[in-house]
Amino acid sequence: MRHLLKLMLDGAPPSPREALLHFEDKLTDDALDYASLDEKVAAYEFLLAFINKNSIPLLEYYDIDAQQLSGWMNAINYGEEKYKLYVLMSQIRANKNNIMSGSIESDVARALEEYDGLIKAHRPVGEFGYARLTGEEKEELRGHLDHIRGIIDRSDIPSQKKNALFVRIANLQKEIDKEGTKTDEFFAFMGDLSMCVGQMAKNAQPATDELKAILRIVMRSRAANEQAVLPSNSETAMLPFVRDEEESE
Repeated sequence: MRHLLKLMLDGAPPSPREALLHFEDKLTDDALDYASLDEKVAAYEFLLAFINKNSIPLLEYYDIDAQQLSGWMNAINYGEEKYKLYVLMSQIRANKNNIMSGSIESDVARALEEYDGLIKAHRPVGEFGYARLTGEEKEELRGHLDHIRGIIDRSDIPSQKKNALFVRIANLQKEIDKEGTKTDEFFAFMGDLSMCVGQMAKNAQPATDELKAILRIVMRSRAANEQAVLPSNSETAMLPFVRDEEESE
């Protein structure tokens, strides 16, 4: 069992309403700070299922101000899943008395409908320009970027250009770590690397192969996020052409 779920369930009382407040009490700021994204998403999904199964109403009350709520909603729309849990916890905290008394004249279906409406109101159409990377995809991308960095380091590219490319790679590493990865940086890196292909000699083809692998992962993830269908040759259409040494002689 994941750590955050185990923390929530340990010592939970049999009453569903009391149990919900027990879960809220266990999910402290410290517990959330140390939890992984996957743990937070699992906790959020568990809480929603628990609330739905036991018909515990929440309505639209929050214990945060409108500005902070709006900020969380925007973060959710850009792929930061952890804020779904924070918003739901805010609702639970704000409605403690009503949860125990059962005095709210609504049901969980209405509460969830209003919550979904808030998200949709802040959501950019199709979350355009973002990839939703899995943990495995992030690891693959980090590996490809490390390989490219090594290729650049061993190449004859001037130091000034090398340093500029290293900065690009560092920025990409940071972008990969985000819960919603903006794809613009990858295309900018592709453009910069393309300008250096002629100076990379034998290293050009390995670098291009690594770049193909990166774009394949990023575009596949972005297409899934935007529910788009990529042309079969889209992964190579924008890549620089690398001429064989034999052809250039």
